[in-house]
Parts: sequence; structure tokens; C-alpha cells
Amino acid sequence: KIPYGFDTFKDGSKILPEIRRFYSELTDISGALKPYSFQITENMQNYYNDLKISDPFDIEISPETGNIMHPENSFVGYLFDGPYHHIVDINGARYFSQFESILYQIRPDVANVYPEPYDGQYKGFKVWFKKSAPAEHLVPHTFMNIWKKKSLAAIKYSQQLKTNMSDIVPFGVSVLGWMNGMFGVGISASLVYHSLNSVNANVDNIYLYGALEHEHVKGRVPDSSITRSASKPINIFVANADTTPLLMDMYPHVLWKSHYNIGYWAWELNEFPSEWMKHLSHYDEVFVPSVYIKDSIMSSSLYEKFNIPITVFPFAYDTENSMTIKSITKIKDDIIIGNYKIPSKTFVFLGVFDYFSIFDRKNPIAIVNAFKEAFPY
Repeated sequence: KIPYGFDTFKDGSKILPEIRRFYSELTDISGALKPYSFQITENMQNYYNDLKISDPFDIEISPETGNIMHPENSFVGYLFDGPYHHIVDINGARYFSQFESILYQIRPDVANVYPEPYDGQYKGFKVWFKKSAPAEHLVPHTFMNIWKKKSLAAIKYSQQLKTNMSDIVPFGVSVLGWMNGMFGVGISASLVYHSLNSVNANVDNIYLYGALEHEHVKGRVPDSSITRSASKPINIFVANADTTPLLMDMYPHVLWKSHYNIGYWAWELNEFPSEWMKHLSHYDEVFVPSVYIKDSIMSSSLYEKFNIPITVFPFAYDTENSMTIKSITKIKDDIIIGNYKIPSKTFVFLGVFDYFSIFDRKNPIAIVNAFKEAFPY
């Protein structure tokens, strides 16, 4: 027998219609909702499902502290972190929760008054949420108490940060990328992480959204290294220049401008695209894997306009996580390489091409032409 109804949480707090809609979309149990009405992505769904929350109605408040007990396994705890359409949680002096984001998204009138709730209109939105939201949306007292405690804790942490920055936030780096992605930029992100980790740098990983057309596998970097915290003062975005607008949608502007941001870019040709040069303005520095790419960027007539450092940061070879073919055997007159059987006397010529990349950049036709020129008969 369930000791509480389906319209309340375990402590008796009313389940708001907005929360019910959000949960339905989050768990994908209802096909009746408009897709992504709450900006929910597959990454958000996967993150929530990884928490293995068995009872979303369960909520247990500590009588001593008034905080949620076991928030990492609580749907309500999930609601007061986030917001999850960003790749990092917004904590500290600019604390902003998924619950606030839900109400903001369904209130265009509020959005018109506070178009920048994370930054320029932050204080104004917070006043509205504190004074008006409880009455206008019948927000349970439990929710408001949780929000107040989280807000006070965030303010206190921010004040400590200003008092003694070196003690609270040690020097460290966050690598942002698709580090579990089985494609070039994804592998690059994991290599950057392992390079820094090999010299005992204080480094973690923040996983980017998107790139779902590629295969993603776990294990390229330790699960324990992946975080949603923006606590490290330096960010390295391992994604090419043209993805900068996407990155700035994922990463809150209020946090972006408080970090030292480094782009990690690659390009195969000696002339860097002029339409990409404008993205230099968003970074403090750019890393590249070779001198060739550095020269490609710095030789642009537009480079002097930005004149930020371009640093060569070569890829390290990851011996522990390499994807080299480990199974090469010979059976009679055939050689077995992975799943391919090739006659031992055959001349093997390999060309690699990513079908999800830009055709002109990868230029697979050049491989065919080079082969035909070298072996005309």
C-alpha cells in the first residue's frame, strides 16, 4: 500500500503540473508532449536515468538541517541543481536551479521582463521567484525552503571564495569535449585529458552535448573524472572553431566570462577559414596540435585584429587507451586483421575518412588519385 497519493510527494507536498510535465518528458514515458518543450536533450535524459531514481515521489527532509537527505538519489534533489540544458551547474553567487528554469520557460511574460535571468536581470528574477512564484504557481513550502538553503549556501561559498581564493579553488583545468566519442575531435579531448593527468595536473572532464551521429563509448576517461562543476578556473574547449556558437549556448555566459577559456582547434589546410576567425574574440588563448595549424591561423590577415596567443600543444600517445588493432594472425595464406581476411601476398593500402565530417576537408578523392598516380597499372 502506498502511504501517499499520486498527486503529492512523500512528505505531502503537492506535485505541480509543471513538474509532472517535466518528469514525463525527462523519462520519455509520454508521447503526448511536444518534443523538447523543456529543452530536454538525450544527454539530460541519460544523466537523470544514470541516477537510478526508483521512486520520484520520494522526498526525505532532515529534521536537523532541513536539507534533502540523499539528494543525489532524489528527483527533487535533481530539480535543485542544474539547469541541465547547460553542461555545467550554475552555483556560487549566481546559483540557478532546474526548477527555476522550468518556471521561467513556461512564463514568457516573466522572460520578457528578465531576458537575462543568469546575468543582467539575475537579481530581479530572484526577487520575482522568491515573492511571486510561490503564490502564482502554488510552490510547496518544502521546495522554497530547499531553494532558500541552497541559495544561502551558494552566497556563503561565494563570499568565502572572495576572501581566500587560493585556499578555496586550487589551480586546475576542466577539459570540455566529447571525450567518449569515437571520432577525431572526441579522441582529441580524451588525449588532452590524459596528457594533463599524466603530469598530475588538477584536471577533470565536462562532457559536451550533441554529436549523437557518432558512436560514444564509456571508458575513454574515468567516470570519476566527469563532472558538471565549473569550479576549475581554466577551461579547455576541445572543439573546432565553427562550434563556438554551440559551446556558448551550452556554457552559461555568466560563468564563461569568469574563467580563462582556451579553444583547442584543428584545421587541415594552410589557409584558416576567414569566417571562423571572429570566434577568436571569445577565447583568451587557442591551443593547436601542430605548428602548421598555428601558422594557418596567424597568417590570416584578420589575426592582428584579435592577437591572442596561439600555443602548440601536441597530442600525446595514449598507450593505455589506444585503439590500435591488437589481433593480427596468419592462417595458411591469409592474414586476419580484426574482422578482415586478406590474402598474404596482397598489397594493402589504407585510407581513413570520416563520413560525418566535411567532405572537402577530409578529401577522400585525393587518396584515390594518389593511389592511381602511384600505381597506374
